[in-house]
Amino acid sequence: MREESRRWLKEARWDLGTARDLHERARYNAACFYAQQAAEKAVKALIYSLNEAPWGHSVRILLERYIEKSGDDEAERA
Repeated sequence: MREESRRWLKEARWDLGTARDLHERARYNAACFYAQQAAEKAVKALIYSLNEAPWGHSVRILLERYIEKSGDDEAERA
């Protein structure tokens, strides 16, 4: 699943770049959409890096799952 993690992170970076480009062109609705997609994909990459399969689209729920599976005490306090 490490390769999946890399793939999802690459996609997250691509979406973030698209969000920045759209923001520069004052296409704010589309920029927000791509920024949210980038966040979701980045968290899914984290979950894949733990050899877990992410499900869903809620960034909050995905982050909660990452914290639960990783045991990352620092992330839990943030």
